[in-house]
Amino acid sequence: MLKKRLVHFFALLLGVAIAHGQTNLTTLALSAGQKYALSLRSDGSVWAWGTNQVGEVGLGTNALVLWPTRISSITNIVSI
Repeated sequence: MLKKRLVHFFALLLGVAIAHGQTNLTTLALSAGQKYALSLRSDGSVWAWGTNQVGEVGLGTNALVLWPTRISSITNIVSI
């Protein structure tokens, strides 16, 4: 179980690195549920991805989100 969670965690980190190719921003925090993940960027933006079966990613739909996608409806976030 721990090994599986570590693999998922590092996969999420890789996804964040790829999707956020901007070098002037850093990831301040990551938070993950069973089927979704959130990333807080240094500009106060929040990015989310996951299965999104019940809208937990926060994008207004329940479509699968494979890559980190900015949640544009919230800004200036300081923690997740």
